[in-house]
Amino acid sequence: MRRIAIGRAIALAACFSGVALAAQAEDKFVFGGLLPLTGAASLFGPGMSAAVELAVKDINAAGGVRGAKAEAILADDACDANIAARTLDRLVTQGAKAIMGTGCSNVTLALLDKIQSSKVSMCSGANTAPQLTTAPSGGYFARTSISQLMQGPVMAQLPLQDGHTNVAILSRGDPFSEGLAGSTRATLESRGAKVAKYIVYDPAQTAFEAEVAAVAAAKPDAVVVVGRDERGSIFRLLIERGLGPAKVGWYTPGGITADFYKLVDPSNPGVLKGLKQTAPPKASTTSAFAQRLLAQNGGIKEFLFAAEQYDCAIITALGAEAAKSSDPAVYKDAIAGVTRGETQCKAYGECRDLLKSGKSIAYVGPTGPIYMSDAREPTRASIQVFEVDGTGVPQPTRLIQV
Repeated sequence: MRRIAIGRAIALAACFSGVALAAQAEDKFVFGGLLPLTGAASLFGPGMSAAVELAVKDINAAGGVRGAKAEAILADDACDANIAARTLDRLVTQGAKAIMGTGCSNVTLALLDKIQSSKVSMCSGANTAPQLTTAPSGGYFARTSISQLMQGPVMAQLPLQDGHTNVAILSRGDPFSEGLAGSTRATLESRGAKVAKYIVYDPAQTAFEAEVAAVAAAKPDAVVVVGRDERGSIFRLLIERGLGPAKVGWYTPGGITADFYKLVDPSNPGVLKGLKQTAPPKASTTSAFAQRLLAQNGGIKEFLFAAEQYDCAIITALGAEAAKSSDPAVYKDAIAGVTRGETQCKAYGECRDLLKSGKSIAYVGPTGPIYMSDAREPTRASIQVFEVDGTGVPQPTRLIQV
């Protein structure tokens, strides 16, 4: 009898322990940040991480997610699919229901199967590869960053408006770059321009003499370069071949910062003068949103993708409120809806209260209106055009709505 009583006591203790753990789990809503803290996209990591933390702070200030306290656990994707997969597993075991990230499109594409099997939602503010529009995700993936199919026509528009008709394109061979380069090429050709040379190079490549020589032989009047930091080497070789920005048009997507010139000619801040780039609008360092981010992390150097990642966290929480469930398998289907309803709202608490009153909402955060499609990606966006000045600083020149 004593053994039976002890056994029952142990079973009851285990039962109560399980109930306590379940109750504890429902007391919080965990956002797992799978962000580029190191690796090829690490420039954007601090801003994106601060954005997730700021969103969690704002959510908690308004009462949490369905009454549960929000929590952020930040981790590194390293822009590496193998590292990110292991980190994702750890975040799931730590209770993450919503993954914020990743910072690199190729990593996200590699993780979609694991996201589905783990039954956690994922929302990226930085993934722009067109492949993500149709990649199977079971509805668990969303993004607030725009597809390169939306940015490509804007990139092509710049050399055309500058009077260029014979354009060479150099592209890194990854989903982000090839998506933008391909969309740019298609737009140029559809508008009567000639693509003098179209070259895709290996992402692991470090020497570009042959590629630049082929571009120079085509005698273009403009060059589009889509890539990462290796663009510094490409720009330097283009100048050596007589194809500098003072001679031909130079165009590239975001990532050109005030000190990028050091990768081209460390002694000449004006070496990139005239280069034009397209990017989602950056938060000015003097804007209220940027100041709030800097309060989270005073070391932020680059604000690109931070506003988009903030919006990811907010619309995920609003999706849970709209669905009346903290289960990702349920609330994932409500995420797009909170961006395209009838009543616009800007703050989490305001939007949540409108949902509770029975209103359909269109959340408008620091990135502006999103109006997600059924593929859970923006159908509206603003693209900023920058031109590098004589001190190496990219200056905003105009905003294009797409």
